[in-house]
Amino acid sequence: MTSENDIAEQKKALRQEIFARRRTMTDDQRSAKSDAICQELIERLQPGKQQVIGVYSALTQEVSLHHFIDHAFQQGALIAFPCMRKPVFEGQSQFMEMRCVSYTQYLAAVQLQRWKRRTTGETKGANLNQKTSDGSINSMQHTAAPFVANPMLSFSAEEKAFREFPLVDPRDLTALICPLVAFDSNSNRLGYGGGNYDRYLPRLSDTCQVIGVAFAEQEVEEVPVEEHDCPIDIISR
Repeated sequence: MTSENDIAEQKKALRQEIFARRRTMTDDQRSAKSDAICQELIERLQPGKQQVIGVYSALTQEVSLHHFIDHAFQQGALIAFPCMRKPVFEGQSQFMEMRCVSYTQYLAAVQLQRWKRRTTGETKGANLNQKTSDGSINSMQHTAAPFVANPMLSFSAEEKAFREFPLVDPRDLTALICPLVAFDSNSNRLGYGGGNYDRYLPRLSDTCQVIGVAFAEQEVEEVPVEEHDCPIDIISR
């Protein structure tokens, strides 16, 4: 029998393998594949005013949902992004909640991400709140949803930066789109190892459509699974 420690080590090694695969893709390849995935999401979910859709803010090597998000906003759907929260009490893990943002707040976050990537590289670890002499950049910083501009940030209960963005009850989501590190033909998913989606998915309603997205390069023969792992629908290109 495979122990939990063995599975954890297998998952760790598999993540490193997939990260290396993703790094070999060109920006043009990622962009074209992301647009194709977004188009399939649009056709499958048909975003509209009655929908509350959970998405994510993509890191450089992930599937970009921009085309889908832009379309969903235009169709009147409510769009929510993960907001990472620091533990509230001792022994608690970092946890994820979904918060709604407006189209203006989303676009400002996208523009701020692009500016930071041009000037400092990946937004991970970058100070997106740093003041500059550029008035347009400072305006973006004021408008942008901070957890969209930098999805790696986590917020404590005392911070005010995330509070203006309405909290979404997981049971109100009509769809949730998840980033994947790897997947297999049995729809098993491998995440980043933090357990944020593992803890969040059981809180969704039975009618919520959960879809994982990834590049075809991220498919593996078999994803190591544990008892708490649940298969989900996957779109890849």
